[in-house]
Amino acid sequence: MSLPSVSRRTSAVVTFVATTAYYASPDVVRSRRTRTRLKGGLVGVISVVSLLEARPDRPDPETSDAVEEVLGSLTGREQAALGAVAVGVVVGGALAVRAAERWIFAHGERRRASGKRLAHTVPALALGAVGAATVLVPWPGDRRPA
Repeated sequence: MSLPSVSRRTSAVVTFVATTAYYASPDVVRSRRTRTRLKGGLVGVISVVSLLEARPDRPDPETSDAVEEVLGSLTGREQAALGAVAVGVVVGGALAVRAAERWIFAHGERRRASGKRLAHTVPALALGAVGAATVLVPWPGDRRPA
C-alpha cells in the first residue's frame, strides 16, 4: 500500500492550523483532561502530515550504507558512548520542550489574569506562523516543488 504524498503548502497550512489550535486550546477547553486529549490528537495530525510530506520517494542506499559503515567501524565502547549521547539529547530535548510548554501556558494564564481576551490565542497565532514557516523553509539540496 502506497501512502499519499502531501505538498509542502498543505503541510504548512495544516501545521499552522493544528499548532494554533494546540496553543489556543486553553481559551476554548477548560477541562484539563479534555484539553490533553485534544492536544494529543493535534500532535498526531501534525506528525502524520509531516511524515507524509517529508518521506522520500525511495530511500537513498548510499546514505544508508554510509551510516551502517560508520556505526560498524565503532568499538563497543564507542557505540555505548554514542548511545549515551543520543539518550542525553533525547532526554534533554524532552525536558526543554516540557519547560517551554509550561512557560507558554503560564504566560497565557498571566495574560488571562490581567484581563486580556483570547489570552492564549494571540500568542498561539504567532506560534502557528512559526511552525508553518519552518515547514516552508527548504532543506539543503531539496529540489521538490513547494
